[in-house]
Amino acid sequence: MPEDSAVDSFRYALNPKLVKLYVVTVLGWLIIEFSREGFFIIPNPVLETLVSLVAALFGLTLLLGGFVGVVHRVLSDSMQAVR
Repeated sequence: MPEDSAVDSFRYALNPKLVKLYVVTVLGWLIIEFSREGFFIIPNPVLETLVSLVAALFGLTLLLGGFVGVVHRVLSDSMQAVR
């Protein structure tokens, strides 16, 4: 019986809707990491800082949005399972 619950847990965790949210979260993290030193080809330091800041804010938006989406999805599904 515990094997069934483990399989169900993995099946739920790999639900395509949740996988999309995982991808958005990881993409946001990657954009944040890239924005830290990825725009070194811009010769103007002020412009480089501005572009890096915009990219970091965009990455942070994706990261937090994906995280909140995953939490919302899990909580709403658990509330439906209780009913």
